[in-house]
Amino acid sequence: CQGLVQFLPPTHSTDEPKIGWISSNFPVEIPETLGIPVCYPENQAAGIAARGGGARLCQEAEDAGYSNDICAYARISLAYAKSGSAPEQDMPLPDFVLCCNNICNCMIKWYENLAKELDIPMIMLDIPFNPDNEVSDAELAYVKGQFLAAIKQLEEITGKKWSEERFQEVMENSCRTSRAWLAATSMARYTPSPFNGFDLLNHMAVMVTARGKKEAAEAMETLLAEYQANHEKGESTFRAEEKHRIMFEGIACWPWLRATSTGLKSRGINMVTTIYADTFGFDYDSFDGMIRAYCKVPNAINLETSRDKRVKLCKDNHVEGLLVHTNRSCKLWSGFMAEMSRQIGEACDIPVASFDGDQADPRNFSEAQYDTRVQGLTEIMESRKEGVSAIVIPSLCDSLKCLGQNWKCAVPSIPFIPKTYPQNRANEVGRAFTRAGYERVIADLEQAAGAKFSEEKLSTSIAVYNEHNAAMRTVDEALASHPEITAAQRSDIFKSAWFMRKEEHTALVREFISELAENPVVEEKPKVLVSGILCDSPALLSIFDELGIQIAADDVAAQSRQYRTDTNPGLPPLEGLSEKFARMDHCSVLYDVDKKRVDLIIETARSRNVKGVIVALAKFCDPEEFDYPLIKKACEQAGLPVVLIETDRQTVNYEQAKTQLEAFKDIIG
Repeated sequence: CQGLVQFLPPTHSTDEPKIGWISSNFPVEIPETLGIPVCYPENQAAGIAARGGGARLCQEAEDAGYSNDICAYARISLAYAKSGSAPEQDMPLPDFVLCCNNICNCMIKWYENLAKELDIPMIMLDIPFNPDNEVSDAELAYVKGQFLAAIKQLEEITGKKWSEERFQEVMENSCRTSRAWLAATSMARYTPSPFNGFDLLNHMAVMVTARGKKEAAEAMETLLAEYQANHEKGESTFRAEEKHRIMFEGIACWPWLRATSTGLKSRGINMVTTIYADTFGFDYDSFDGMIRAYCKVPNAINLETSRDKRVKLCKDNHVEGLLVHTNRSCKLWSGFMAEMSRQIGEACDIPVASFDGDQADPRNFSEAQYDTRVQGLTEIMESRKEGVSAIVIPSLCDSLKCLGQNWKCAVPSIPFIPKTYPQNRANEVGRAFTRAGYERVIADLEQAAGAKFSEEKLSTSIAVYNEHNAAMRTVDEALASHPEITAAQRSDIFKSAWFMRKEEHTALVREFISELAENPVVEEKPKVLVSGILCDSPALLSIFDELGIQIAADDVAAQSRQYRTDTNPGLPPLEGLSEKFARMDHCSVLYDVDKKRVDLIIETARSRNVKGVIVALAKFCDPEEFDYPLIKKACEQAGLPVVLIETDRQTVNYEQAKTQLEAFKDIIG
């Protein structure tokens, strides 16, 4: 729209051509043939939202009485129509509006209100929703009558005359443009794709607004040539390694375009295809063919036909996952998606993730939720690419029980292997049940991976893990005397163990311990003990380091807590593992009526000479939440300051935690 609007003045006199506002899937060929300038409120709203003005204009519309439940494009447009100005994206006010509801019926009410408020004519094309697979003769006749009536109305409003010869030129331009555009988007079939899929969101503006112009055809042919050249040279506008390829479903989240793009690119994910872009490619050979094309846009057809279009895009472009924008503004599009995305996932055997957002109202999007959903999708795609044979999920807490059961349904291609642990684990029946659970896991793993279990190899593995446990206990103790090691570095030492073979990690840890012994302590920092399930958020750890707080000890499940108990090598291997679990203690997810964990926290704090305790409490983690009041009480009785920091895998902003830790540091000195 910006490219067209720049040739038009912000306002126009009665001597200048009549200007219309037009919906994005109104047949552009009609005003183009008549030589009538038109502007696109949807494109304007997207531009305003992308430049940061969406919330302001949405609020202005809401102040005028419009509900925030209605389309954000409509709210922005109605607010703009009232003021006639927006610094982010101006365009002239209309003399008439052209509406087509093959997008949604919301368009009708939006354009009715524009026409009423501005006291201008409205031309309405009703394209009924098609429950069948083909456009019926009855629908063709109904819509054709409206097309012809719209042409006559425009002739009367503008004084322009329809020319069949000119229509043939426009039709040729439109189809030429569309063929080049669809050929360009289909270049994603190559791996890696010669383009970043987010490029399409910019280029498609030409397809929406100028499809019938010769210049548009030339532009799309140039784009196609660029993509072909990129492919031949092995280049791409996706400036990262293309690790994964996804289809993006839904309208772009324009206010958060950078965040949504970066969230994918940072993980090596390229959005290679979206029906949102291909929607505006129309190829036909007659006036009736044009009508049929506009009757078959994705929002005007049944679920099965719409689904099949998307399935074809996924398969043609070797898509590994589907990311669905559940768009608060677009009820028709989003209303289909729960079932349609499920069917697409099944048909293409790909994982599906969704996030809540809005095409133009920034208030309806959570960057933290988006990041979490994309990370989950990434992990599933990576597990498939790496050839994961199965996943073992224990049932030590209610959340893990749900995860295991949901995994069976959500990721049927990767078998779920349950491991049920007993809470009454120390007695004979508890140890027997633990062993039976291990035997079940072994049998399932043999079937899933095609491997054969060996007690000898398990004994070797136990020795490797015992050795690693010892090294991790040693480095944990050594780090207490080295405040120069930052909180982030300390976390990396523990976290890296999850991603390396234990023999390799043990060797590196021992080498590191030797280096620590050779380096004298050159600084002192306030020492704390951190307790929780996880404490690895870079944003949170950076606050520790910024404030100069040393983590001298931890009771973190993903860190030192897991290394406290070794397996007895003198027992048969399976019996040894069962006996190890019977001896495991001091953990929130294990039955512990004496609350030995609380006592251990106080003992460790005293032995490491810490000045206070920081509890990193994972939200919705019941076992940890029940333990916190007892930890707090014990710390207060021991004269240890204690502070609670709530954490969440979706949390990105820790400003409140920073304020808490600043105050806590003042207390502990």
